Amino acid sequence: MATPSPRSIATLTWLACVSYTAPACAQTVWIVDQANGPGTHFTSVAPAISAAAGGDHVRIRAGSYVENALDVDKSLSIVGEPGVSITLNVLGSAGLTIHDLPASAPFAMRGLRIGGQLAGPPILVRDCAGLIVLEDLEGPLGFGGLPEGLGLRIERCDQVHLHELHVRGGQTVTLTDSVGVITDCTLESGIAGMMLTTASVVTLDGTVIDFAPTVGFAAPLRVDGGELSLTRSTIAAPTSTATPLPAIEVLAPAIIHQDPTAVLVPGPAQPAVSGPATVVTGELHTLTRHGQGVIDFDLHGRTGNVYVSIATLPAPSTNLPFGRLWIDLDPAVQLPIGAGVFTTRQQTIQLDVTPLPPGVMFVVQTGALDASMALHVSNGVGNVTF
Repeated sequence: MATPSPRSIATLTWLACVSYTAPACAQTVWIVDQANGPGTHFTSVAPAISAAAGGDHVRIRAGSYVENALDVDKSLSIVGEPGVSITLNVLGSAGLTIHDLPASAPFAMRGLRIGGQLAGPPILVRDCAGLIVLEDLEGPLGFGGLPEGLGLRIERCDQVHLHELHVRGGQTVTLTDSVGVITDCTLESGIAGMMLTTASVVTLDGTVIDFAPTVGFAAPLRVDGGELSLTRSTIAAPTSTATPLPAIEVLAPAIIHQDPTAVLVPGPAQPAVSGPATVVTGELHTLTRHGQGVIDFDLHGRTGNVYVSIATLPAPSTNLPFGRLWIDLDPAVQLPIGAGVFTTRQQTIQLDVTPLPPGVMFVVQTGALDASMALHVSNGVGNVTF
């Protein structure tokens, strides 16, 4: 385990606030408080988003907020304190839309119960070249204490990281023409399938996709072309013999990379993967994260490989022969946070981000050399300090 020094954290802060041309450091912290307590700027969320400038940080205090439509077209970080619930689409209009962000404009949102019965799905992310981080989100509690739907539709986005999301209540996650990393998420209960990827490059790491009901009408994960990588994840079809389904249904030719830690559970007498898929089984290099203040990065790779993990400012993703880079290639804005040799399949690196101000966004990615000195790059993981 490696822990960066305080000087390294100071370097990261300096890089984020000085060297990077985009608004990586939050400029202003806006407080949203339904109870209008001390320091409140707004009592609802929409006016705060409208007032905020690119790079600002919006902090939402505990309360049950009812919002018609939220529109984001600038770099922001939005965090909910414990006890925040946002119900969208009260009048049937669009829910939360995040759109048209350039590579220099990352966006992050964390710690909310957010969704709505009329939203389909309530969160739309489209046409974003910048880093998008959606973390620790689940549907709000609706009438009678029943969970409302948290669903996501992602279209034409270059680098999206979904972390610790709980999607249920019949909603789904769809990615179209996008690059996404989905870590430590739970998707459940959709009788018409839980996830659809179309012409996208998607990594599932530490994620569970399954059905609460025993009957379903579509496979839990459908892949319409593109590439899918699976590690430390479980995908389970409904158990009913009346509607036997595979774990993954491939609709158009696709490549599936499956690590031995991935578990596919098809329905009775069904294949794990159906359709025109090329399934490649082998150990994958992946990277998940968890924690606040001190962030643990769990590296998953081949035993014996030399690795180095780098923290850097968000940059446009680049597709190279050894993987897709999410890190900034400029050495002046790179900060190594850990290096070594995989002695087991999983190594942990800690990064203390408590000295950083809220709203600082950065990316961590690991590169590893195998015995033949070939380079392999893990998925990138987006982060924002809260």
